[in-house]
Amino acid sequence: MKRILTLLITLSLISGMVTVNDVKVEADVNAKYPFVIEDTNYGIYDYKVIGKKITLTDSDTEILNDKEYRNKGFVFIKKKIDNVDSMYYLVDSTGCIAEYKTKSTWKPKASVINLDFDNYGDIIVMITDPNTGKYDIYNNTKHKYYNYQIDDIDDEAAYLGMKEFKKNEKYGVLNSSGEMIYDPIYESISWHFTENGKIRYGLGYVGNKFAIITNGKKTSQNKYYDEVYSSWRVDFDGEIIPLCDGNDTVLLSLNTGKILATYSNTVWIGKHKDKYGECLWVEWYDENDNYQVEIVSDEGVISVNSLLNEKNLDSDPERGIITQGGMFGYGFDPFSCYIDNKGKIIGKKYYTIEIGNSIVNEISFTEGVYCGLIAKCDNKFENQHGFEYYLLDEKENKVLDGIGVPVSTNEKYIIAERKNGNLVVFDAVKREILKDNIEGYCWERDRSIDLIITHNKKNDKYGLIDLEVGKELDAIYEEEEMESYDNAKIYKDENNEITVFKFDDDIKIQNEKNKIVFDGYGGSEVFVDSDLNIVLEVADEPWAYKIIDCKGNLIRKFDTFFNFEEINVDDGKKRLYISNEVGLINSDGSIILDSNDNNTIRECDRNFVYVTNIATNTDTAAIVDQNGRALIYGEYDEHLFKRLVGGFCLRKDDAYYLYDFQKCAGDSDENTEKITEEQLFGEYANYLNNEFYNSIYENINNDIANTISSYAKYDKILAATKSLLVGQGKFVVKQIINSLPGTSLDETKINQELALEYLKNIDTDYIIKNVNSLLKEGGKVNSYSSKIIKVYKEINNLKTDENKLKFAEIMAGDNISESTIYNSVNEALDEKAKILKAGGEVSNLLEYLTVYFTICEINNDIVTSIMKLIPADSELYNGLAYINKKQTMNGGIMYSFERLNDEALSILVGFAENNINSALDLNCSGLIVTSLKLAGYLAGNVMNTVKLEDLDKATLALTNVCTLKKAVDDYRKVISNNYAYNGNVNIETLKENYSILTSTYFQSLLRGLEYANKIAKDNSELIKKHTKQFEKKLIYRSYINSCMLNARARWEYEIKANKAVIKKMTTDLGDSGRVSYIELLNEYNEDYDEPERKTQKCIVIPKKIDGYEVAEVQSSTFEDEIDGVFIPESINKFSNEAFSEDNSVVAISPNEDILNDIEDKNVSVSNVDNNPIKIEMVNEPSNKQVEFQGEPDLDGIKIKVTYEDGSEEIITNGLYAVVPGNKIGDSVAKVYYKGLTVEYNVEVLKTECDYIVSYEDEYGNKLKENDKGSAEAQSVLKIIPPELKDYIPISDEFKFSIGKDNYFQVVYKKKKSGMIDQANVIIPEYYVNKENWKNEIAFSGTVNVSGEELELNRDYSVVYQSYQLGKNQLTIVGKGNYYGVLTVNYDIVEQEHYWGDWEEQIKATEVKEGKSIRRCFICYKIEEKKTPKLQKNYSQNTITLGKVSNIKCKKVKRKKIILTWNKVKNAMGYRVRYSQNKKLKKCITKYTTKKSIILKKLKKGKKYYVRVNAYYINGNNKVYGPTSKIKKVKR
Repeated sequence: MKRILTLLITLSLISGMVTVNDVKVEADVNAKYPFVIEDTNYGIYDYKVIGKKITLTDSDTEILNDKEYRNKGFVFIKKKIDNVDSMYYLVDSTGCIAEYKTKSTWKPKASVINLDFDNYGDIIVMITDPNTGKYDIYNNTKHKYYNYQIDDIDDEAAYLGMKEFKKNEKYGVLNSSGEMIYDPIYESISWHFTENGKIRYGLGYVGNKFAIITNGKKTSQNKYYDEVYSSWRVDFDGEIIPLCDGNDTVLLSLNTGKILATYSNTVWIGKHKDKYGECLWVEWYDENDNYQVEIVSDEGVISVNSLLNEKNLDSDPERGIITQGGMFGYGFDPFSCYIDNKGKIIGKKYYTIEIGNSIVNEISFTEGVYCGLIAKCDNKFENQHGFEYYLLDEKENKVLDGIGVPVSTNEKYIIAERKNGNLVVFDAVKREILKDNIEGYCWERDRSIDLIITHNKKNDKYGLIDLEVGKELDAIYEEEEMESYDNAKIYKDENNEITVFKFDDDIKIQNEKNKIVFDGYGGSEVFVDSDLNIVLEVADEPWAYKIIDCKGNLIRKFDTFFNFEEINVDDGKKRLYISNEVGLINSDGSIILDSNDNNTIRECDRNFVYVTNIATNTDTAAIVDQNGRALIYGEYDEHLFKRLVGGFCLRKDDAYYLYDFQKCAGDSDENTEKITEEQLFGEYANYLNNEFYNSIYENINNDIANTISSYAKYDKILAATKSLLVGQGKFVVKQIINSLPGTSLDETKINQELALEYLKNIDTDYIIKNVNSLLKEGGKVNSYSSKIIKVYKEINNLKTDENKLKFAEIMAGDNISESTIYNSVNEALDEKAKILKAGGEVSNLLEYLTVYFTICEINNDIVTSIMKLIPADSELYNGLAYINKKQTMNGGIMYSFERLNDEALSILVGFAENNINSALDLNCSGLIVTSLKLAGYLAGNVMNTVKLEDLDKATLALTNVCTLKKAVDDYRKVISNNYAYNGNVNIETLKENYSILTSTYFQSLLRGLEYANKIAKDNSELIKKHTKQFEKKLIYRSYINSCMLNARARWEYEIKANKAVIKKMTTDLGDSGRVSYIELLNEYNEDYDEPERKTQKCIVIPKKIDGYEVAEVQSSTFEDEIDGVFIPESINKFSNEAFSEDNSVVAISPNEDILNDIEDKNVSVSNVDNNPIKIEMVNEPSNKQVEFQGEPDLDGIKIKVTYEDGSEEIITNGLYAVVPGNKIGDSVAKVYYKGLTVEYNVEVLKTECDYIVSYEDEYGNKLKENDKGSAEAQSVLKIIPPELKDYIPISDEFKFSIGKDNYFQVVYKKKKSGMIDQANVIIPEYYVNKENWKNEIAFSGTVNVSGEELELNRDYSVVYQSYQLGKNQLTIVGKGNYYGVLTVNYDIVEQEHYWGDWEEQIKATEVKEGKSIRRCFICYKIEEKKTPKLQKNYSQNTITLGKVSNIKCKKVKRKKIILTWNKVKNAMGYRVRYSQNKKLKKCITKYTTKKSIILKKLKKGKKYYVRVNAYYINGNNKVYGPTSKIKKVKR
């Protein structure tokens, strides 16, 4: 099956770019290159991928085959000028970026330098200039080339997007886009790093002075400073740095590059950090020698003196203290206080007090501010403070007491010592004790204390409390282990929380209940994904990992490549790992791609992997995301095996395919714009009513109607076919059929046939995408999988009756019984040869049957789900109902293997052989795909379908088109109402139902076109045109894309004459269109080099925009590629340059003038009629009498029609009328015109009516020929059912009311039928001889149901559960007309043998042994013995043996080979010798009397050499004939 998917957006080619300096300038558009660059869709499955096809047009031109840069999304093309020089072109996805003329021996050098490792920055490439040897910079992401001619680039990683380079012995700086932000004017650059190694800023030196260098060039490169202000107490590593500029001190913001403050006098600078962040506190003397304090941040400068209205202030930034008059100052009301970085006082002001003869400031008896809380003591004598400190909040409330001076703090917790020497940890944010009375000590790390080592003195064990995360490990470890502690981190999802404690290379994982779920080796880095799966290194196994869940359970262990770099996806929430043995693994342990499928996987930047496969018909390459979906997939002549960066280029045939995937998100779902598909089934449901697709319906409906009408006897049939509506379909069709020449209507058969056609061809894409929830009711999906898994666990084969019965018990379900499955298994074994022929080689029939019965069950569920969505009175419903009835006949979905055709068998066998593992996937997607493929085959082969006339099919297809169109429209109202009235139907259910219904509707349209085309006369070409225009658009995914496109469309317009003139349309479909890589690998069709696009983009131009009627569409409106457009009648001017160049578009419009203007080789047009919106009766028909089964006479009628554009006309033709219901006398006739109706009064006359009586069984099978007759309208017809052999009617009398449609069914059921569990079973004792008994007995009992004795193997089978002396059990399994199972007991009794005489069965001859037998009269055992051959001596010349010839080999599974050869005259047997050695050294010898042999236990992939010769026996010796030629075989 072809996998065809569209590239939705293709960017225009920008060719001919050359470089003159650091700015790219557009070259002459007529510049001639020795190559052609074209847009291509080949291999692209994500619309954000840019694809270019490069074709060389000059024989002296080549694409350099250097994969060092071809794995980066650009190429070098070389054009030979003469024997010395060549032109080189640097080409990427936008065209030619740069040109070089140099020696032909030059080999381009290009290397990627990543300037932003923290984020996925631009791809920057350093390219050597061939003529100067210096480096230019090329931005492959923005497609800019900078002719910088630099000498070198510093190897130091630039985490904040700055890179130092050297040019002409001077130094400058590039940013993460490769732009030069600081010119090369510095003699040297030194970098200031933070503790984690990231660059903070740089110093560009010229002489002894320096300029400040920041990311984004926030500072002037020519402003120089003398030195960085320093303090022995403070490291200035924040966002503000103090600098010395001559006699001034300036404070520079690294965030803005602005100078925040300048001080001319001597200053003292410190840092204070609180909940508002880190600020600098500056003390300085003003011109009046007053001591000033200011708080400086990026928000500005706060004067503390002004806030407190004081002149002289002092500060202690570390403790957050402001004082007036000095700490022990004397003056007017000297005080001290605590303030925050906003200048707000914490607590109160503390004034001086008198202690004895001393005057002391009260703040001396407070220790400081900790996390906004003041530590205070009331004892005025410092040497008596002890443990009398307490903590006060901002309102002077005491929140903790009985502590000593706090020993340390971080931003959240305060640590203090109790009187007993133990510690207390107080949560200053929650204002509660985290833990009290802790035995242990504080551990200082990085000049701050955020860790407490706890000690349990009873067991002398240690634990810890990490104050960074607020988590604790119990004291059950050794002290040395706790002191090796590194850090802890908390991870959460919706349901769970874990904390990972890191100790050197070991980790401990604690759950939310503080229980350790893992304790062991973790390696240098531990990764935890968003679902709390933990990836750890494996001890003593380099490059090996294991994945555990949040409960510590092992999910998977795997190895990786040497120097493998894991791939971060979903912004680091997940990771991908590449394993030698397993394949591509997600951090949740799931296998995305299996290495056993011959996939070679390599890491790639930006969330993706590069996958090559050499097991397909031709080599394939793909870019695959973390869900296993392909962005790019195609067949190529070569592979790349190095890490890809942003793009790549591969050769195929005579061209090169260049791809750029830098704009693609890691997950295609990230591409979604504001309006989602879920919203399309909610507040934006009006966009589901798609005018483009409505127009397709109108065109196809007219095609079918016109075709049928060309066969009609009178013109009114055209009006009838165009006026078909649900409810009148059956009657109208009957009228049409009766008017057609040489046709007869068997509605039942036609409906069955059409239903099967739809099932066989239904579009599965959207259904499979949502397979998880499609059959979730009652846990059906899990039920399918659990059955399969149970079979594989409990049953190895189907060789024994016990295993067959066990298989039947597991697979039985609501619609299939144990006995049906058991009998089916036996039937399948009988038909095994046919199955083998269909599938090639099936080594395990169990797999085939497991899949077979599971698919049957799914098939039944799918048919049932479609039936729920369409009207029960429709023709299609009747067809599906008949199929459904067939599927459940005899209590199970039993399809005779004799009826399955080769195509259906091949699909089934192929699935069992190649895709059985997908059945174990809880999604069951493989099963449902196969089920949908087989739905029509399986259902169709259980009934004797007839070959229908194409004219009949076309006619019934027309009714089904109308039925399904109405059903789709009605369900769209359900969707709208569900949102409008807050309905309780969930979105997924709406989506699933609508997808199934719409897909079936699209199939009805396509089948209708197909049937109409077969019988078309005058309109054959139009039907072919419409088929070509619409068949790729009638796919559910394309339809939904079109609806999303219309919902997301943004129209740029201007107003002219109070009407809208559209200038441009923009949109983003969101859903990338990626497809499963595995599906592509399995289903890629090698016959299609340029895969056709699967989804299509069709847009509807609105009639009005913002209240303005749309009148015109200008050129270049649709810059992006689209496939279809509906143009409303309001538009009177449409530029024939509105579409992008070479864009193939189908345009539909009721405005024929517009279509004529724009139709050309790329724009295919289709006209739709002007839609009527109202009809009114002007003159009623002259004849108002109507026969009961007749139709109204419309002679003399006149109807006024009002159209959508406001025009009106009077019509007398093209109308169709019908009298609904079965009323005699006064009634109403309805006149139809294109879906609109008007009524008038009529008189219905009572007449004779024809009828048909059909005699059927309960499953719809006909039992005798139909009876035909006539009766008066509205009379009651009584039918006494005739006697039919083996059947009884379900009623003694049937009564039917004669109406307009008189097709009556008399139903019978089988006479003989019953349940085995109601049987009376009599089993005599079995007498056996224990010594010779082989655990076998022959059933000799009787089975009776309702007094009638059943026949073994016709009505039932017997399965023995046990064979042992004493009590045993056996199971009676119904078959034929009897169903169910019954388990009964029986006895086996031991007795000696009683033998009869030996009887000669076969006489011995000179060449053959004889045989004699005797029987035991007790257990009926037969014993046999051989009689020796008659001996004859041969002379050496008596017999001549020929050479063995025509040796053939056939490989079978499980390390086996079958050898066959021609028979040799006079041979009694054959000797076979084989070895891996050509000279047959150490050969293995086998003997056989047949002309074939099976060689076992061979090594896969190894060559073997074989010789065979015949022999005869002379006395006791074997005499050998000549040896055959050596036959070479390979396993």
